[in-house]
Amino acid sequence: MRIFSGELIKNFFNKVIWFLLLFFLTLSIFLFIKEAHSVNVIQNTYIDYYSNMPVDEALNTASSRREINDLRMTLQNLRSTYQDEKLAEKAFLDYASTFYGDDVEALALLKDQDKIDVSRLGMENEQLYYLISQLEYIKSYDVFISSLDQRTQAMLNSSLFRTKGSFAHRNIEKTQSDFDKMKTIKLSIGNDSGVLTISKFIYTDGLLIAFLFILCYYIFTVERENGLLKILKATVKGHLPVIFSKIIVLLLFTILGVTVVYGTELYLAKQMLGFGELSRYIQSISAFRDCPVILTIGEYLLCFFFTKLAVMVLVALILALFFQLSESSSFIYLLILVFFCVEYLFYLLIHPASVFNLLKYINIFSFLDTFGMFRIYTNINLFGYPCNRIFITVVSIIIASILLILINLRLFTLRWQGFTRPHLVNRLFQRRKRYFGSVSLLYHEFYKTFFTNKRFLVVLALGFILYCSIDQTPLYVNRETSSYLTFINKYEGILTEDKNSLIQAEINDINSIPDKMVAISEKYKNGTSSKEEYQNEFNSLQFDIEKNVGFSRFEKQFEYLTSLKLSSKPGIVSEVSSDYLFDNEKRDYIYAIYIVVLIIVCISCIFPVDSQSGMENILRCTVGGEKKLFYIKTIVATLFSSILFILISFMSYINMFLKYRISDVKLPIQSIQKYANLTIEFSIIGFIIFAIFLTLLTVVMITQIVILQSLLLRKQSLVILCSSVLFLFPLFLGYIGVTTLNFLSINNSFQLFQTMSDNSNMKENILYFIAVVVITLGVTFINVRIYRKKIIFI
Repeated sequence: MRIFSGELIKNFFNKVIWFLLLFFLTLSIFLFIKEAHSVNVIQNTYIDYYSNMPVDEALNTASSRREINDLRMTLQNLRSTYQDEKLAEKAFLDYASTFYGDDVEALALLKDQDKIDVSRLGMENEQLYYLISQLEYIKSYDVFISSLDQRTQAMLNSSLFRTKGSFAHRNIEKTQSDFDKMKTIKLSIGNDSGVLTISKFIYTDGLLIAFLFILCYYIFTVERENGLLKILKATVKGHLPVIFSKIIVLLLFTILGVTVVYGTELYLAKQMLGFGELSRYIQSISAFRDCPVILTIGEYLLCFFFTKLAVMVLVALILALFFQLSESSSFIYLLILVFFCVEYLFYLLIHPASVFNLLKYINIFSFLDTFGMFRIYTNINLFGYPCNRIFITVVSIIIASILLILINLRLFTLRWQGFTRPHLVNRLFQRRKRYFGSVSLLYHEFYKTFFTNKRFLVVLALGFILYCSIDQTPLYVNRETSSYLTFINKYEGILTEDKNSLIQAEINDINSIPDKMVAISEKYKNGTSSKEEYQNEFNSLQFDIEKNVGFSRFEKQFEYLTSLKLSSKPGIVSEVSSDYLFDNEKRDYIYAIYIVVLIIVCISCIFPVDSQSGMENILRCTVGGEKKLFYIKTIVATLFSSILFILISFMSYINMFLKYRISDVKLPIQSIQKYANLTIEFSIIGFIIFAIFLTLLTVVMITQIVILQSLLLRKQSLVILCSSVLFLFPLFLGYIGVTTLNFLSINNSFQLFQTMSDNSNMKENILYFIAVVVITLGVTFINVRIYRKKIIFI
C-alpha cells in the first residue's frame, strides 16, 4: 500500500501533468466552442408548438407557414426591385404559381401593404426548414421499418442468399431480427444539435491521447532515465507491487482526464446547444436511423461517455506496454508512431465488406469512432456468424484491456530489459556519428532541444494543426454571392480603359431592365404586342433580374474603384476572397493562440534544462560557455519561433490560393474597400509581407520575454504557466470580443489586417511597434546580463 501511495503522490504533485491536463482541457473547450458557434439550433418554442400535434398535421402546418413566409419575403423583394406595382404583382403571381402552384394565398398577400422584417422571416424559415426535415424523417421511418420485411423476403428468395448456414443468409435474418424491435418505438421531434455536435467532435480524442502519452512518459520513463529503475527492481517489492501501483495510477489519471475533459464538453454542449428531451429515442435523430440498439438520448450519451472512457483506458495500457518494450526513448516513440499509422491505414483503406474487415473494426480508430459505431449498422463475419460492430467493440476492449494489464505486469517482472537496437544498427549509428558528427554549439543546441527535450512532439502538433487548417470543403455561396462572383470572374484584375467601358455598358444595360419592363407593358396595353410576345419578353427580363441579383454589390464596388485617386491603377478583387483573408478576426485569433502555445512549449526548455540537470555551472567553465552559448541558445529559440509562426501563418495563404483566389496580388491594397482610408500605397502582396514582418517582430519579442522568464524562474513548468497567463489570456479575451487590451498586449500584432485598415490607428501602430522593438532590445540586453553575470531576481 505504501508503494501505491508513494507512486500516487509522486504523480499527483507533478505540476507538469496538471498543467498539461489544464492546457488540453482549455484547448478542447476552445475548439468545441468554436465548433458550437457554427451550429444551428432549433428554438424550443417551435419544438413545443409542433410536438403536440400529430406528425402529418405538424408537417402540413409547418410547410404552410414556411410557404407563406417565403411568399411574403418574395413580394417584399419584388416591390423593392420594381418601380411599377403592377409589374411587381405580375412577377409575384408568376413566382407563386411556378413554385407552389396555388395563387389563393398569393392573392390574399397582395392586399398586405405593410412592410415586413425580411431578416426575421428568413430566420424563422431556417428554423422551419430543420423542423420540416425532422418531421419528414419521422414520417418516413415507419415506412422504412415496415419495408424491411418485404426486402428481407426478396433477398432470401434470391439465389445469391438462399443457402442456409451461409454468412449472407444469417446476416439477412439477423438484420431483420434487429430492426423488428424498432417497430414498437415512437419517434418525436426535438433539438438534436448538442448530440450531433458532441458525437462528431474528434479533436478531444487526439488531445487525450497526447495527454496519456505524456502521462506514460512520467510514470514509466523518468525513473529509467534517472537510473532509478534498476535500483527499484533490486528491492524486495520492486517488481509486481511497483508495476501494479503504476498501472493503477495510470488508470486513475486516465479516468480523471477523460471525466474532466468529456464531462466539461458534455456540459458545454448542454448549455450552448441543448440535448432536447433526454427520454426521446436516439432513432428520432435522422443520423441514427440505422442504430440497432433501442436507446434514449440520455442512455446514448452515457454509452458515448463510457465507450470513450473504455477506449482511452485501452490506449493508456497500449502506451504503457510500448514504454516497457525498450530502454531507448526514440525507439519507443518510433514503435508508437508505427503502431498508430498502421492502425489508421487499416481503418482507412480496408473496405467494410473485405475479408480483412476484422482488422478495420477491431482497431483503435474504429473504437474511437463512437458516432459511426452507433450510426451505421454493421455486422462483422466472425467464423460465419454475423456479430454487430457494437458487440464486437465492447468485447474486444474488455478482452484487450485484461490481456494488456496481465502483459504489462508480467513484462515488468521479467529480467528482460526490453528491445535494444541490433548490433549492426549500433555500428551504423557509430559510423554515422564518426563521419557526420559535429562539435558545433548550434547543432548540439538544436539536437538537445529537438530530441533530448522531446520537442519533436511540437512538430507533430504543428503537422496536426497545419492539416486541420487546410480548408478542403467546397465553396458554398448563396444565390446573390454566386451572381456577384460571375461578374468578378468576368472582370477581375486591373481596371483598364477597355474594361471600364465594358462594365459601364453592362451597368447601363442592367439598370435599364425596369424601364424595358414598363415599355413592353405599355406596348401590351396599347395592343401593339400579343399576350404571348409580352409574356416571353417579360419572363426573359425577369430572368435577367434574377440572374443578376448580385449585380448591385458589384456595381457599388466598381463605383468605389472609379472614385479612387491613386498613382497606380486599381483593380477588381473578389470581396469573398478579400473578406476571407483580411476580415477574419476569429481565424487570426485562433492562429495566434496556436502560434503562442507552440512557441511557449518549444522554447521554455532551452535554458531551464541546463539549470535543472546541473550542467549550467559546468558549461560556464568551458570556452564560449557564457557569451557564445547564450547567443546560440537565443538564435535557436528565435529560429524555432520564427519557423513555427511562418508555417502556421502560411496556411491562410494556402487556403487563399486553393479556394479563395485573388487573381492579381500586385494590385494596390486600396482596391479592397476595407483599406480605402489607408494613405500609403501598398500592393496586396506587399501589404501582406509588411504585416507578416511586423508580426514576426512581435514573435521575436515573445521569444525574448519567454527566455527572460526562463532565466528568472529556472523551471519549465513555471515558465509555461507564467507565459501562458501573460500572452494567452489577452488572446482569449480578444477572441470572445474584449478588445480593450489589444494595444496593450500582443493582440494588435495578430490583428494588423483590422487595425491598419483605419488610418486613425496609424500613430498607435507606429508607437506600438516602436515599443515592440525597444522591449525586444531591452529584454535581450537584460537576458545577456542575467546569464553572464548570473544575476537572480527573487
